[in-house]
Amino acid sequence: MNSVHTGAVFFFSSLLMFLGATGCEPQEQKKVPVARDTDSKQQSADITAVMEGARLLDDAIDAQMGLDGIKAALQWSARSSGTYLGMPYSGITTFAGESMRMDIQAPGGEMSFVMGGKYCWSKTGPVVTPCSDAERKAYKEQFFWQEAARLYPLKQEGWVVKKSTTRTGDKDYPTLLISHRGHEGEARLVFDPKSMLLVSSRLPMVFNGQKGQMLTEMLDYRKQCGALLPFHTISTFEGKKVMEDRIDEYYCGPVREDLFPQPLQVADGTFLQYTTDAKTAFCTSVHGVVADTGQATDKLMKEVAAKKWVPMGPLFLVHLLAPDLASKERQAEALLCVPVSVPPPEKPQVSGDYVLKVFPPTKVLAVFGVGDYAAQFDRLSKRLNEELKTRKLKKSGPVIQIFHHDPSHVPTKKLVTELQAQVK
Repeated sequence: MNSVHTGAVFFFSSLLMFLGATGCEPQEQKKVPVARDTDSKQQSADITAVMEGARLLDDAIDAQMGLDGIKAALQWSARSSGTYLGMPYSGITTFAGESMRMDIQAPGGEMSFVMGGKYCWSKTGPVVTPCSDAERKAYKEQFFWQEAARLYPLKQEGWVVKKSTTRTGDKDYPTLLISHRGHEGEARLVFDPKSMLLVSSRLPMVFNGQKGQMLTEMLDYRKQCGALLPFHTISTFEGKKVMEDRIDEYYCGPVREDLFPQPLQVADGTFLQYTTDAKTAFCTSVHGVVADTGQATDKLMKEVAAKKWVPMGPLFLVHLLAPDLASKERQAEALLCVPVSVPPPEKPQVSGDYVLKVFPPTKVLAVFGVGDYAAQFDRLSKRLNEELKTRKLKKSGPVIQIFHHDPSHVPTKKLVTELQAQVK
């Protein structure tokens, strides 16, 4: 099963200019008689580019109120809103040294996410999802490049900073090409020739499994937290708009340290009555033993990847005919679905074995279980039915089973299942 992290990762990663190595390797050069002269000229040009790059970096740092001003703005929170893949969101981002937290309200509900430093987790509703080892490694690389775009790390050892020029229309923009001896890839930072403020960054990135370049434009600089900070950013990946964000307000100064440690997981047997958020989901029918959905899951996710859609939440099963009502003559039937970053269709769109449909906001009573997915349905169904009677609630639709974690990196005994009964 893919976890809720699938959606959260892509959402937060694109907001934060998620970076990945390009994997390019230098080509072996053939030796020719004029190579020494050519190499000498190239070395001279490289030295000049590095010297001019150092001067350009100093000018850019001065434009942002100097090193002291930039470092004074290393701890802050910002309230912002915008669109991600055409969908609206709002929330608060908090930075403190090497740690970052985002609390977002978006289609699909409220999400929190922490990365950098020693903490890495996401939270949707009461369910906490720890980062996998691979995600921790990816976020560490992301944070490394993200900090580099704030300029001050480029004064440290290991960085190679060269001056170049970016031409847009009939205007030349001073540019820094930055790379690091311990990391693969190269970034391009472009500055306004008059103000020397950073106006765009072009960064190597892996987005939704695709390698490419993320271009982020920085607009509307204002003095905040001791430095000049952009209030408006627009990001595009390989020419396609991904995100537009507008800062409503910055909050400067030290932030609370208790924002970053991982919170407690939802307890087994917890009940929660709430109204779900509307979501667009891509679904396929499954029959028989609905607990065994591995093959159907693989096919569903491959189809989502082929369409270049971004998963926006955990996989779930809509039990059209629940397992406890099935028999040899009448198989259990369910829809296996994953929320996706697609505008809601006016009516269900059927394509072969798949359907794209909207799940409207619904009042539900939910129970959460912790443990092996295969053993949860019968146990949670019994508890849910008992609670419905206690609260004098009646079902108004099929039961939905949500698989919040990915078994490939969360231990079986810690997997969280949510069973929802739609109620009147």
